Amino acid sequence: SGEINYEMEGMLNIPISEKVAMRVSGYHENNGGFIDYVDVTPAGTPTGFSDKDVNDEVATGARVDVALYASENLSLRGSFSYDRREVDGQDQFTVGAPGLTGFFPILQPADDESYLAEFEVDWNIGSGSIISTTSYYDQSSFVLNDQSNNAPLVFLTGGGNPLEIGTPNNSSHKEITHETRYVSAWEGPLQSIVGVFYTKREE
Repeated sequence: SGEINYEMEGMLNIPISEKVAMRVSGYHENNGGFIDYVDVTPAGTPTGFSDKDVNDEVATGARVDVALYASENLSLRGSFSYDRREVDGQDQFTVGAPGLTGFFPILQPADDESYLAEFEVDWNIGSGSIISTTSYYDQSSFVLNDQSNNAPLVFLTGGGNPLEIGTPNNSSHKEITHETRYVSAWEGPLQSIVGVFYTKREE
């Protein structure tokens, strides 16, 4: 078995005015799966449910960029992007099974989602440029892990009896970053870069 891989991309430039421009872009891709899934009890008995090509991966994303040229010496830029990836099952199959087939008690889906916002100011003050950038990133992911054959868990939850055990694993990452720097444009060989940097991260 197997599915077709395909990808679509698009971009649109929008001149709003002489000083304002916008760009919108996006993509969608599908990486076809090739592993079939057969649902079984923890003891290995098929339940009658099955699914084909469960390890297919779907990704979608979009980005918006806006630029404002306020004057010859001052420009502002902002952007926002979004990405998401999803998969119905992992790249796992049972050795000795016909074809690429996985016999497992739990189908293990996963997804990942992220956002990124950025803003930049570029100001030429004659003796140099002041550049200020700020960004915010937010990412979260999820995966369901099959722990049915994890001996300690089976013992603790069922006294040694085989059980269907799925453990969800959620993670997140948030980060804000800011930097302001002065880049000189003095006459002569002596130049300087001075700035401040700040970041805060949560997981």
